[in-house]
Amino acid sequence: MAWLSFMSVLLLKYMAYLGTLALGALSVRVSLNRKIDVDKLNAFLKTRAINVTDQTIDADSCRKKLTWDEEDADMWSGDVPTIEIFYDETHAFLLSVYFQIDTKKSSLREKGLLQVFIQMFGNNGIFGDDFDLSKEFPALAAAKSALVLNVLARVRTAFQGMVDDGNSTLMMFRNFDKDGGGGVDPEELREGFEGLNVTFTDEEYKALLGVWMPDYPEVEELAMPAFEAQVNKVLDVSQKWD
Repeated sequence: MAWLSFMSVLLLKYMAYLGTLALGALSVRVSLNRKIDVDKLNAFLKTRAINVTDQTIDADSCRKKLTWDEEDADMWSGDVPTIEIFYDETHAFLLSVYFQIDTKKSSLREKGLLQVFIQMFGNNGIFGDDFDLSKEFPALAAAKSALVLNVLARVRTAFQGMVDDGNSTLMMFRNFDKDGGGGVDPEELREGFEGLNVTFTDEEYKALLGVWMPDYPEVEELAMPAFEAQVNKVLDVSQKWD
């Protein structure tokens, strides 16, 4: 009978796993093992509502685990993740980060989540004064070029024109979602921009795609929440794409 109990446990775990997939939940843990400025980290954490705190103290170190929910859906491409960090406060090392996010609302996966997280910590001085995002993610350097910024300016003008004409973000999304499948893939994205008289060279579009869909081809299309987040980001003239 023991084997029946064992099989039942396995079946329950598998059903729970399938349930998680159906709900669109993604959980990712990434090992970092990177030097941090603990004072800057503590200052940053004061801006977050910490949900869970745990710590382990031994003879030569104090390790802490903290969990919070992010609040800026646009920054996280449509949905806010739950974030857990594990760090050695004594030796000033960030050991790992854990993300949980709804993939039905956000286009981000492991690469995109980590990119936003690294940028967020870097911009807050947690990784030191010499932090350079373009060195962390070389592919992002192209998106920071004057060429791409010029493209984004043209995109912003086109979207602002649609807003001024009374178009909602949902109407924009439907205009880009040519096949009505509920998502905008790279081909539809380019065709949609061309329909707004915004054209790109292949080099421009490759760099732009890195901004709009950083996890492509793992994530093949933008769902409505992620599309809306990107539109809002483009329309915000104060937004920095770095």
